[in-house]
Amino acid sequence: MSSSRKIIALVVKIKKWLFGPTTKFKVGDTVQLKSGGYLMVIVEVCKNRNMKRCLLHCQWYESEFHRTRWNLFPESSLMYFDWYAAK
Repeated sequence: MSSSRKIIALVVKIKKWLFGPTTKFKVGDTVQLKSGGYLMVIVEVCKNRNMKRCLLHCQWYESEFHRTRWNLFPESSLMYFDWYAAK
């Protein structure tokens, strides 16, 4: 492994140790569970130094019950929803 790769790997480890895990999602993204279900919006990214993975606070609207729901999901259970592919 070259010295520049070692430095980059060290910087990533330090960043993860200082700020907690990273995620590819950001607040405002529209997501859906990989198993299907409602379209959800990411309201908050919950990350902590002590956590092994990020938890995403998602919110969605259930029209049949006329209420807004929310829950925390791990990043691995979510996928982006592509509005252009859905048309």
